[in-house]
Amino acid sequence: MDANQFNIQYEHSLVRPLREVGFRVHGQSLSYAKNQTVLAMLRLQMKFSGLTQSTRFLLCIRHEFLRTLERHSATKFLTNPSEYPFKLPVSALSQETLNTWHYEPINLGPRNYDTLAFGELNDASAILAEMAENIINSGLAWMAYLSPAEALSQIKKHGESAYAEKGWIEDYEAFLKSIDATIS
Repeated sequence: MDANQFNIQYEHSLVRPLREVGFRVHGQSLSYAKNQTVLAMLRLQMKFSGLTQSTRFLLCIRHEFLRTLERHSATKFLTNPSEYPFKLPVSALSQETLNTWHYEPINLGPRNYDTLAFGELNDASAILAEMAENIINSGLAWMAYLSPAEALSQIKKHGESAYAEKGWIEDYEAFLKSIDATIS
């Protein structure tokens, strides 16, 4: 299958079902925001992806109040996976995974993606539909689980004191302190 055929199936089998439950489109990626939490399904083009006829997918979560790695407010949709504290391949999501999941410090280094070599397929619609279903069923549950307090706890417990993590911890603590001050 060529890139044009794949993109048609991508729109029909993955983008359309996600848009129906409230996801927004950002180029080739999508996001869903609720209660200051953003779930992003990033579609990442690799160098020479046209030649290799493949594409990568990664599911990420961040909170809207987190600053970027440059310590600026995020004013637009972020496409760099390093800007997201929480990252998983879509295929790694399941209800069982959600019961045992914990933060893994994958900041600027290599990470696991779902790579779809569409050039080797005649039809990718079943794979894409399964991804959409997994994002709707398990991705939204993962997003709901990661409240700011849980996110802070996960990074503190499992982090490695990386530059990005230090900024995220500062932002989570400041946010939670502001919530406590509002309640008091």
